Amino acid sequence: MRLNVTLFALVIFLTSLSGDDEKVAASFSFDSFVVEATPVLEGVSLSTDSTLLNTVGAEQITALGASDLAGALRRVPGVTVSRFNNVGAFGGGDGGAVFIRGHGSGRPGAEITTMVDGIQRFNGIWTHPLLDMVSVDIARRIEVYKSPQPVLFGNMAFGAVNIVPKETESEGRSTRIFGSGGKHETFTALAENGHSAGDVRSWFTLSHRQSGGHRDNADGEVNNLYAKIGYTIDRHWDASVLINHQTALAHDPRAIYAQQIPIVERYETSSTFLVGTVSHQHGSMSGFVKGYLENGETEWLQFDNAPPPPVGEAFTNVSGFKNYGIKAQELIETEDGPAITAGWDLQFYGGSIRDIYESSSAANDIQPERRLRNNAFYTSIAWELDYAGGALTPSAGVRYNFAKDFEDEFGTQAGVTYKRGDTMLYANFARAFNYAGLYAAIFSDRWSGFGVPPDSWRNLDAETLLHYEIGAARQISRRARVTVSFYYDDVQDALRIDSPPPPVTITNTGDYRVFGTELFAFITPVENLELFVGGVYQDPDPADVPNSPEWSFTFGAKWRFLENFILNVDTQYVDEQLTQGTRFASGTQHVDSYSVATARLAHTFTLRDRLEGEVFCAVENLTDSKYEHRPGYPMPGISPSAGFDIRF
Repeated sequence: MRLNVTLFALVIFLTSLSGDDEKVAASFSFDSFVVEATPVLEGVSLSTDSTLLNTVGAEQITALGASDLAGALRRVPGVTVSRFNNVGAFGGGDGGAVFIRGHGSGRPGAEITTMVDGIQRFNGIWTHPLLDMVSVDIARRIEVYKSPQPVLFGNMAFGAVNIVPKETESEGRSTRIFGSGGKHETFTALAENGHSAGDVRSWFTLSHRQSGGHRDNADGEVNNLYAKIGYTIDRHWDASVLINHQTALAHDPRAIYAQQIPIVERYETSSTFLVGTVSHQHGSMSGFVKGYLENGETEWLQFDNAPPPPVGEAFTNVSGFKNYGIKAQELIETEDGPAITAGWDLQFYGGSIRDIYESSSAANDIQPERRLRNNAFYTSIAWELDYAGGALTPSAGVRYNFAKDFEDEFGTQAGVTYKRGDTMLYANFARAFNYAGLYAAIFSDRWSGFGVPPDSWRNLDAETLLHYEIGAARQISRRARVTVSFYYDDVQDALRIDSPPPPVTITNTGDYRVFGTELFAFITPVENLELFVGGVYQDPDPADVPNSPEWSFTFGAKWRFLENFILNVDTQYVDEQLTQGTRFASGTQHVDSYSVATARLAHTFTLRDRLEGEVFCAVENLTDSKYEHRPGYPMPGISPSAGFDIRF
């Protein structure tokens, strides 16, 4: 089966090589083959280390009606998501997470580094990249690295998602007001303003999302405040400050077959994120220094069946975390020579937890504040050379990480790209690593009474990933371009919850491998109609690797007609897959295959040459499909909505 799929993809690609090179070479750039206003993806580009980068722009986020990161990335080939609710990502388990090419199941999304402005954002204790802390409302674009990025990003980078935040890009003032409402008492309100005058520029975003839920107790709410203020010091130096504050609440409606409990579990999140940046550009040299701080807290109201009679007691787990550090990077681009990047990352993350029982203060579990540290240095080199009538770009890089409580680790990457005319071939290799988090120490302490040594967590090895990938891209004609890739990932010493509890401990449970093929294309069959088609085949070993559907397909279309109307349609098929419980050491569970479609019709308008916007109506789950991302958590049926988007 694996061989047949590979040959099929190769035949499609090689058949496309009969296209006319000279007609399209001028219209296509492999450095960034981005076409505006495309469905699903804004475009695809290749980084200097020969890594394929998928980009979802602000326009695609709006067209998808995405309320969070899972909604924005759900159609990206190779990406799968989990969620319980329409609005609000329940962080007690995997009520909201993003998985890339079968990675991210250990702690929901933890092997996938999730960043804003290049800075990792996650709960510093449980290592969850909580989706309600990384609002898509602040995104100018979302960059998805489906290959590991251990050199630039370090720990937790089996894949990477980076939100490039909004900022003022031109002189003057701009304002946007957005509002929508739909079924299940779902509402969104957003206001933002950008201003630039002289050396000072600013951007502010304020947004609110809420939903009553498609099931009992499936309600949620997310509030977001964002600001970025920049100052041009002189023609070489620039400075900026980014501030993002968010609060969120989500309830767990529980699996439809789950045992009833006397409370509704609730997960609340609050976070304040600060980044100060100083950057420079001097001829062939450019770089930056970023200082950052994230101060957050989560409160998880849950139910404990363990205490003696009366059986069961409600308690709240309060996790206060603080992450901070410095990132510095310098790039030297020599004329007719190599581009050399060097950097330093100093990262501290952690916090403290306490369990507060409603009626039994003696049972309260309060643990002291702990903090982990990573101190890393990295460098990489890329050199574009003339070769056989094209451009050959080899690259290589290495990172060495000094850890405070674990063994030191290193990450490496190497790649090569060959571009000739409108054809590109590429290959890359990476060795990535992912440490256990403070949750391992917490589990060791809590279960020390069952014979678990309190410091045993320090003996855990980092899980490592060896990644191999080859790929090609081809502009078939002025109206079509196609990309195909083949990858093989080998993970060793995977970190998972041991079973069966008690005790609950984290161990290096074993290895797994994933072979995969991706094929996707942008097609413009006629003027004003853009199509996107993507398909992924995965073959995991062992077969029960979670969040690795064998087949998945995505189709998207954007059609502008009658001058002022825009129709966006997207649909996705995801094969049956297995999921892994993350709260306890439960076995994998089966999720059926599903297909789901969305449509959005907008009418654009302009008034007095200053005010422009659109009114729209949309339908989520157009065919009223019965589907779920997690066993027993059915997602909403057909869900209409309407709204407006005004800019002036």
